[in-house]
Amino acid sequence: MRVLPSHTRIYHVRGSTWSLDIVWQPTFPLTFNRVRLMLDRSMIALPSQSQESRGSSIGIGLTGITAELPINKTDLVVWENGKIVEFRLYEISTRSSESRPTKAAKTILFEWVDPATLPKRIDIVIEVNRLLRSKQTLALVGYNIQDSLIEFVGARSDTRFHFPSDEAVVRFEPSVIYEQTPLLQGLKTTTVWGVSGPHEVWFWRTDGGTRYLVEQIRKLKSKGWLYEPIRVSLCPYDSQVDAKTRRAFLAEMEVQHGCGVNVRMTDQKSLEEIVGTSDLAIAVFGDALGLMYHGFHKAIDEGYVLVALDQARLHELRERFSDLYNASSEWERYKRTKSVTFSNRATQAIVSRRERILNLASNVA
Repeated sequence: MRVLPSHTRIYHVRGSTWSLDIVWQPTFPLTFNRVRLMLDRSMIALPSQSQESRGSSIGIGLTGITAELPINKTDLVVWENGKIVEFRLYEISTRSSESRPTKAAKTILFEWVDPATLPKRIDIVIEVNRLLRSKQTLALVGYNIQDSLIEFVGARSDTRFHFPSDEAVVRFEPSVIYEQTPLLQGLKTTTVWGVSGPHEVWFWRTDGGTRYLVEQIRKLKSKGWLYEPIRVSLCPYDSQVDAKTRRAFLAEMEVQHGCGVNVRMTDQKSLEEIVGTSDLAIAVFGDALGLMYHGFHKAIDEGYVLVALDQARLHELRERFSDLYNASSEWERYKRTKSVTFSNRATQAIVSRRERILNLASNVA
């Protein structure tokens, strides 16, 4: 059997009872496994559990038994301390070797030691003893996504999962995401492709916004064009912003372009057609996570951010961003088209800020 960490789920069932689902794929047509599951110290398995593995079922029709197995027989034993669960798996698969293996899940009911507070992290160890084969040990690490978003994104993708797992996306307040974006960008494998708008000019002028930009430039300088940050920004003439905000935003895009950010400009119509609404901005951080900012044109305390962690949703966001990128104009062309120019005073401020960003990026280890 092959455990699938990304499919691991923890969710609330009722009262103080929660469920842990461990998902696997059979690796041989006929296997016998003895499994020992060692729970985190914050979890207590409930005794006398009457549960079966959830997988494909047997189908009998005119052509006989279908190839939608395995059949799973389980006997579950919970140790007295509630920290260790043992069960046996007998797997029989009639699928051909060319077919995609089916999946099955083992459900363990448990309670938290402290029901009032979810832990920030849990560690689960799975030992699989296969007949005539060596023991397989796998350590799974679960992160409470509300408290440990950065830790989850930075963890190994082949052993991590997040909880609670009731929803495909997790809701955050925009202020929390703005606070954590420099840390997200600072992770080894992330770079951002994101939509920006004139309302965000205040963020780029804060210490957090500056650190965020510095991290992007630092990574670009050290790792090359594969980590090029891309900013598809909404034309401020399409936004209901005052002239001061419009000038400040255009000046900020000039700064970022000069620092090495791939700045593109788009219009409101393209944003609506591709993203589906005029009030949604999206961003993707490599293969780690995607962001959907609802309330794009509103005050920061009126919007909310949905964080997508599953690869299917992340792939969809990347495709939409690519479509938006292809429909946008590169920065120099946009300036010519819109006759965007800067005064001598504005130009001096732009050069000063650009040099500061570049110097900070060069000095950060």
